[in-house]
Amino acid sequence: MSIKDEFLKKLKEIARSRNQQIDRAFIHWYINVAFGDVKHVVTDGPCDGGIDAIVRPERRGNKLLYVLQSKYTDSFFKGRTTPPLNPSHYTDFDNLPMLLRSDKKFENWIASVEHGLKHEYQRLRKDFLDEGGTIEWRLITLHSRSRRGENKLTNLGTDAFQYGAAIIELYEMEREGATPPGDPLELTFSESMTIEDKDMGYKSYALAASLRDFINYMDNDPEGRLFARNVRLDLRSEINKDIKHTYLSAPREFWYSHNGITVICSNATISGKTVRLINPSVINGSQTLNTLRGTTKRFPEARVLTRVLVVPSERQERSDPDGRKEFINDVIFRTNQQNKMYAYDLRANDIRQVELARDFMNNGVFYERRRGEWYQRRRAFQNQGIERLNCVELAQTLAAFDPDIGVATAKKGKEELFREKYDKIFYNPFLEIYLTFRVFKFASKHVKEMPSRRIKPRMRKHAILTVASILYGTIDSGKYYNKMKCSTGVINNIWGMRNQPQHSHKLKKITQRIFKDCWSIWRKENKKDPTLSPNNFFKSEQWNSIVRKKLVRKYSRAANAAVGHALEQIWK
Repeated sequence: MSIKDEFLKKLKEIARSRNQQIDRAFIHWYINVAFGDVKHVVTDGPCDGGIDAIVRPERRGNKLLYVLQSKYTDSFFKGRTTPPLNPSHYTDFDNLPMLLRSDKKFENWIASVEHGLKHEYQRLRKDFLDEGGTIEWRLITLHSRSRRGENKLTNLGTDAFQYGAAIIELYEMEREGATPPGDPLELTFSESMTIEDKDMGYKSYALAASLRDFINYMDNDPEGRLFARNVRLDLRSEINKDIKHTYLSAPREFWYSHNGITVICSNATISGKTVRLINPSVINGSQTLNTLRGTTKRFPEARVLTRVLVVPSERQERSDPDGRKEFINDVIFRTNQQNKMYAYDLRANDIRQVELARDFMNNGVFYERRRGEWYQRRRAFQNQGIERLNCVELAQTLAAFDPDIGVATAKKGKEELFREKYDKIFYNPFLEIYLTFRVFKFASKHVKEMPSRRIKPRMRKHAILTVASILYGTIDSGKYYNKMKCSTGVINNIWGMRNQPQHSHKLKKITQRIFKDCWSIWRKENKKDPTLSPNNFFKSEQWNSIVRKKLVRKYSRAANAAVGHALEQIWK
C-alpha cells in the first residue's frame, strides 16, 4: 500500500467515525496532527466567509492564533499529477487580513456569513487588532501550487499555503511520532553561509545564531516539539553543568566552546539577518538547549553555530518516496555519533516504537522510547496518575518471558535486544506485549513488598526478572491464556494494581512462593559451590532454565485456577 493509499484510508476512517464527509474529516485530521489537543472551532460551511477553522493553542507569551482554509480534492489520490489550486482561492484567502483591518469591509463581510459564526469572527478581529496578538494564516490543500495564484498575493507570503506534498510529509511525521510539529522558529544571526547542493537537491545554511532565540522559543514549547525527531533528550550528565556555566559566566565565549546545533526543516526564508524555519526539529544539540531551558538570563552576545538543513516536502513527489526519510535518518544517526549512542537510541523513532508509545498511552502508560523524555513531562504525568515504562525495561521483560531468549540474555545483552532480537521481541500483538508488562509489574510489586530479613532489597532485584518470567510461564500455555488477553481491560482486572481481592491474593501468594523457591534453590547450590553468587546464579542461562522448568510445572495448575476464577468474576 502506497503512502497516499494509507493516508486516504486514514481520512476515510475519521470520516466514518465522525459520520461526516471526507473533506471535513481532512480538516479535523489536520488540526489534530498539526496542533494536538487544542481549543479550536470548525466553521466550515456554505456561508463560512472563506474560513474553515480557527485554532487557539495555549501560549505562555503572546497569543498565537491559526486561521485555516481547506481545499480538498480526490484527484490527489488518483494519479501523480494533481490540478493546481485555482488562482481565485489565493486572492480570496489573501484578502482576509485586509477585511479584518478595515471597519467598512469587515462589516460588509460579516453580514454575509452564517449568524452563528458572527461572534467567533468578531472575537477573531479583536485578536487581530490587538497588538499582543499574532495570527498565522494557513490554506491547506491537496492541490498542487499555482505560480499564477502566488503572484497575486499582496498580504500573505507563499508559506501560508501548504500543498499536497507538505500534507503527505505531515502524515509521515505522524506515523513516525514527530507530530505535532513545532511552531515556526525565527533565528537572528550575525553571519551566515549558504550551501546549495544541486545534485542532491538540498539547501543548507551555517549560521552564527542567537542562543537567546532558542531559549525564548522553548518557553512556549513545554512539550518539546522542537526535539520531536531527536533520538534522545536531556541526559542530565555532568557536561550539562559545564554548558550552563559557560553560558552564564562567559556568554560571548559560547561560540568558541560549543560544537553547534543541527536543525532540519521543510522550508527556510531569510529576510535581512533573520531566518524563519517551518517545521523545525533539532536533531543534534537537544542536550545543550534543554540544559538552558527556563534560564532567566538572555544574553544577546551568546551565539551558537547552527546548521540548518532544508528538506522540502516537494521531494515527496520524486520517484523515490523513501529517499527523503532514509536521508533524514542517516543525518540524525551521523550527527549523534559524537556522544555515546546505543541501539535503543537508534530505534527511538522506529515506527514500531511509535506505535507502542501510542498504544501504551491509550492505557495510561507513558512509554519512554527516547532517553530523557519522561523528565520533561513527569510532573504533569504523575499528577494524572500515568505510569512510566522504559523501552529497555520492556525489551528485557519481553526477552526474559520468551523461553527461546531467556533471562540471561535479557540481563546481559541490551544492545542485542535492539539489534538481532529486535523483530522477535517487539513485533508481537500489543495485547500480548501489554500482558507481559502487567505480569512483570505485578511480580515486581509483590516481590519488593515481601518482609524478609535474609534477602536484602538490593539482592531481590537479581531475582525479579526470573520470578516474573516463571509466573508468566505458568499461564502462557494454559487454557485461559487467550481469553485473558482479549482486552487491556481484562488484563488490568487480573494483573493491574487494583485487582479484586479474591484472585489478587491467590496470584500474590503464588508469586511470593516462586520467589522463595528461587532463593531456596540458590542456597542449596551455594552450599555446593560457595563462589556461586546471587548475581551469577540469576544471570546464568543454565540455572534459569533449570529453575524455570521446575517451578513452572510446580505452580501452573494453581496459577491457571486463579486466572480462571478471576475471569469468572469479571464476566459475571
